[in-house]
Amino acid sequence: MAEIEHFVDPADKSHERFSEIRDVVLSLLPRQTQESGSSQTIEMSVGDAVGQGVIAKETLGYFVARISQFLIKIGIDRERLRFRQHMGNEMAHYATDCWDAEIRGRGEAGWTECVGCADRAAYDLSVHSQRTGQSLVVRQALKEPIVTEREVPEWNKKSMGMAFRQDAGTLQKVVEDMEEDELLKLKADLAQGFVVFFHWCPNLSAHIFWRSAFSTAVVTSVDGKQFQLTPALLTIQRKTFKQSGTSHFFPSPSFHSLPF
Repeated sequence: MAEIEHFVDPADKSHERFSEIRDVVLSLLPRQTQESGSSQTIEMSVGDAVGQGVIAKETLGYFVARISQFLIKIGIDRERLRFRQHMGNEMAHYATDCWDAEIRGRGEAGWTECVGCADRAAYDLSVHSQRTGQSLVVRQALKEPIVTEREVPEWNKKSMGMAFRQDAGTLQKVVEDMEEDELLKLKADLAQGFVVFFHWCPNLSAHIFWRSAFSTAVVTSVDGKQFQLTPALLTIQRKTFKQSGTSHFFPSPSFHSLPF
């Protein structure tokens, strides 16, 4: 039993050594064939399979080809080897494509999975990160910086602390969790002297709000507390952000071997 996880950039799943295996011919059983009720395999090169979208990406195709070469090298009869694609109801929710190397046994043994190879995103890393509180991301420099603009709440923290004490953090979270359109409405209403009543509904995961013509805004937190906001406590400004690098989990085409 063994497992390998090979991490790749989710925005670029090409493989620098793909040219070495693009002409390797595989016996493939795609999901569309299975869904039609057939088990007839097709002979196709890895290059054609990736090019036609039968195998999702180059990196996945590279490892499927290497698995085939390894199995044949250790003595598996090529005529008894096929790669079966998982159908939609078989794949894990975090996988985008998966192929099993299956070997046909003698007699009534039928086809037996011996190696699975999947493009399975970075589900494991995300769970480890949540449980340990440790960042498990990789940063990459961008060729061209990404420039974005968004509305940003700016707080007078000294006045906030004096006005709301232990509730200051709750109020900040309620406002900072708002979507862009909600922040724009709050920004406009504060400027025009409206009171805006925000009620946070945990079960609906949404803000319900209405407004009244007074001089301050009122925000209601999850526990029902109301907070009056004024421009002296909060301003909302549009700011420009320049991102020179990306941080993300790298998904991994991974394969594991089973006893056979």
